[in-house]
Amino acid sequence: WFRDLIDRLVQESVEYLSLQIEAGAQAVQIFDSWAGELPGRAGDVFVVDPLCRMVAALKKRHPKVPVILFGRGFGVRQPELAARTGANAIGLESELPMGWAAENVGQETALQGNLDPVALQCDARTVRAETRAVLEAIPMGRHVFNLGHGIRQGTDPGIITEVVTAVRDWDKGVRGE
Repeated sequence: WFRDLIDRLVQESVEYLSLQIEAGAQAVQIFDSWAGELPGRAGDVFVVDPLCRMVAALKKRHPKVPVILFGRGFGVRQPELAARTGANAIGLESELPMGWAAENVGQETALQGNLDPVALQCDARTVRAETRAVLEAIPMGRHVFNLGHGIRQGTDPGIITEVVTAVRDWDKGVRGE
């Protein structure tokens, strides 16, 4: 019954994401918050294989639309996840060093992430410094800046302005504008 459930989730997720694309989404993200919880063979059968099927189905239906895959908790298995699924980008949790991922995930795969949401609890100066550290870890053409996971409850919405400003300033500096 569990395999049937997983198959149904794959099917319905592909349908849902396809509808998002048909409605105008220029990229889609498959977000699996529990991906790293199953060890070994169980992880392969119930996480990696279904993710592979989802990415393949989306690429078949919408070959020009990038697919981003966030498998939280995959850690050092992220290069394997990128290679096996063929996702255009891999989202990284904040615990995985961006520099390590840049060296170990195939160069054809973009990386998304991975500012630690805990940094958003700090003062503006610290948030800007942490944001720059993530940006400096990987070439801009291969990076989609993002958090390593969601915003924590109690985060001051104003601190997000500091993150956005730091990213824009970095972009201007790198591009020489």
